[in-house]
Amino acid sequence: MGLPGLYGHVKKHPDMFHERHLRDTKLVIDGLGLLRHLYEGLESKFGGEYPQYHKNCTLFFDNLQRCGITAYIVFDGAWDLDDKKFKTLLKRHKEKLHVAQAVSKERRYHGQKMLIPAFALRILQDMARDRSDVFAVTADFEADDEIVGLANHFKCPVLALDNDFFVYPLQGGYIPFPNLEWKNPEMLILDQESAKRPRKEYLSCSVFDSQDELCKTLGIKKDQLALLATIRGNDYMERDSLKAFHESVKVPYGGKGYDVLGKWIAKHHDKNADDIVGEVLDIMKLSGEKRQEVEDQAKLSIKMYSSTPESRLVEFFHGKTDVSPTSLEKASTSAATTTPLESASASGQSQKESTDTYEKLGLPSQMVQHIRAGKLHSMWVNVFVRREFIGLKQVENFHRTSANDISKDIRAILYGVILGKEIKIVKEYDRESRSSRVMEKSVDIPQELENYGTLPALDAIDEMSKEERKKLLLASLHQTESVSQEDLQLPMAVTRYWYQKLKSRQFINSIVRGLVVGFLMYPDESMVKVFNKYLKDLPNAIIDVLHPFAEWQSCLLYANDLNVLLNEPLPKFDIAKMFSGRQTQQLVELVNDKGGTFNKILDEFPSFKEKYLELWNYVKCK
Repeated sequence: MGLPGLYGHVKKHPDMFHERHLRDTKLVIDGLGLLRHLYEGLESKFGGEYPQYHKNCTLFFDNLQRCGITAYIVFDGAWDLDDKKFKTLLKRHKEKLHVAQAVSKERRYHGQKMLIPAFALRILQDMARDRSDVFAVTADFEADDEIVGLANHFKCPVLALDNDFFVYPLQGGYIPFPNLEWKNPEMLILDQESAKRPRKEYLSCSVFDSQDELCKTLGIKKDQLALLATIRGNDYMERDSLKAFHESVKVPYGGKGYDVLGKWIAKHHDKNADDIVGEVLDIMKLSGEKRQEVEDQAKLSIKMYSSTPESRLVEFFHGKTDVSPTSLEKASTSAATTTPLESASASGQSQKESTDTYEKLGLPSQMVQHIRAGKLHSMWVNVFVRREFIGLKQVENFHRTSANDISKDIRAILYGVILGKEIKIVKEYDRESRSSRVMEKSVDIPQELENYGTLPALDAIDEMSKEERKKLLLASLHQTESVSQEDLQLPMAVTRYWYQKLKSRQFINSIVRGLVVGFLMYPDESMVKVFNKYLKDLPNAIIDVLHPFAEWQSCLLYANDLNVLLNEPLPKFDIAKMFSGRQTQQLVELVNDKGGTFNKILDEFPSFKEKYLELWNYVKCK
């Protein structure tokens, strides 16, 4: 959800915020907001600056720890499963593709110039999972309810960058990310009189906890705030659907729109929320089924803002049970040719009753565990339920085919393992070739795999040996072997798969060599210093290098998900120590340097050269 301009309105009234010293407390954090905040200021145009992003993540968590702040991070899960929400997601997908296209041309799209790169979420979730001082989980669906419920249970603040949190009833207040000085902890002297003058570090922040004051500035009652947010427009009530009402009342876009709506609501002070919604629908001249549909959406939106939900995550974070109680009745998976939504409808269940947890959708337990732990992307829930998939959005060359086309075979194997033998096709939504327009594509699901045999069912994976699972993973990448260095086995198998399937061979050898050098260089600070001496400034991305990088990341992302789904027969890898978009492009330029500098560096460091040649020859199948 989102309420454009509300933060700007609130900032005009600084008395709504209270300065705090944040220390020795729990802090509930919106995972998606944290992802965007920690990547803010880094470049998108080269395909991802993962080493610097990793440093930002490390600094953030280290400083929370120094101040005794325990982070509870909640990430959004699968998309809501109804058709209306899916249409909203497709609309956003199209918008992100426009952003990606603009970034590839060094431009902005409606003011936006940043696109979160492919592995940013994986890096953040891996780090959160590996730290003992951070608790993280992926919610089953949208995270807002869980965040509100968890924060109210702990009576602690929420850290996010989502204007909806100005409206939710939060007992501990709301801290927008720009209001937290997390980079520079300050020192507090706890006892001025003590000879030892004990000290404690804290983070300066300003907390919003003044909904009463907000409502006064808008001229409305506190119980009308959810109503105002609803008729302003959000994910439940799309602004486009309210266009006729906004035009009639003359609601401008941005912060001033809240003042106008507040005055309009105040004129109806003698009416309750339902009656005022009715007035809105009258102005929009809605009737019949359409009126009922919009009215239901408005009531749902008001309820979502006003309710104080109990979070199912409380017991999960205390280590007592899984995110959802195991006693929840599981949906039947026997009707393999129907989706879980269709099965629920046939049984007379409402969608909310039948799909409020992954268990009720009939997802296999190991898949649920991987998703909630942040190892596996929650988009696979939507593949399981809807047989639909929305493609990865990256900065790439929009005059060529989508960077996701090259990884289609890997996704097809994922579909086959997740959905089983009865499902033959999955619908994918991705951009057209040489365009940013979104089109529907059908992907056939294979039943047999060359160099392996029949694909296993998902519930059979736990019974397979590690060697059998490794064989399946490599066969999915059209390989039978990988390299000796364990942490590079999956990336190198993917790199060879990608190299073999590339349609454009322009610059390909120098691109692969630049990638391989990066794999070996980034974990070795001494070699980073050596190569940095010879790297030339690169102000803009080279589009014919950027596009193959995007294809490679698409292959690696989905191959990683397949590795997780197969219980990691190949070791996990750390992409933050493998790839920096700008620097890897600089390495490609160094490889192309006609002065022979690249080969001279290799000759100067024979052990590094030996490792490099092993990887390069593996990619070339030598």
